[in-house]
Formats: sequence, C-alpha cells, structure tokens
Amino acid sequence: MLTDYSCDRCRFSISKLKEMAETGEKFSTTGGRTMISVKEVNSEKGYIVFTRPSFRPTSAFSIHDLKLVHDLIHDGKIDNDYEQIDEIFPIWGNYISAILQHLGCSSRSFESIIREQ
Repeated sequence: MLTDYSCDRCRFSISKLKEMAETGEKFSTTGGRTMISVKEVNSEKGYIVFTRPSFRPTSAFSIHDLKLVHDLIHDGKIDNDYEQIDEIFPIWGNYISAILQHLGCSSRSFESIIREQ
C-alpha cells in the first residue's frame, strides 16, 4: 500500500490527504457549486472516503487508483477533467478531479509552458 507517497510537482501526498481529513479542509467540486471534504484516509488498507455535499460519506476509493489518475494527469495522458476520469472510474470523476485540482495537479507545469515559449 501507499503509506508515504509525496509528489514533487503538486501538493498530493498521503500526509496531506490525512491532514485534510483531520482538519476537515473543504474544497469545491469541479463545477465549483458545492463543497466536499476528505472524511477518512486509511493508508494501511489503501482507501480514502469523501464527505458528500449531503454530509454522507462516500464508499471507499482506492488510494492506489487516486495515484494512478494523478500520474496519468501529470504524464499528460489525460486532463484533470471529471468526464475523462469518469470513463476510467465511473461516478468518481467529480470527486477525484476536485481533490486533485485542489492539490494543484495539472497535466502541464507552468515551467514547461514557459520553456516552450
């Protein structure tokens, strides 16, 4: 399981996810209309649970799969777009896109855009 992962290109890390759960840090859904949060992170069992806008918890989502989407975005294979993520993990696109957007995960770094100009 991923117990101690940290990305050097954005704020995505296991410790940041745990901190978000502990503090109740809220972030907006991809559309920006509602707020959600991380309810629980269990790195030993490898899952994350979100709190829905209705305050009910989601089912568990694999941290490994969250990192997979994160890596696909950074590698430029997909955009941080909820519809593209829904094609890989149906019904999870909005949650995954929202948290990765909140953590600064994008397909191209600002530095790489500047270098191209």
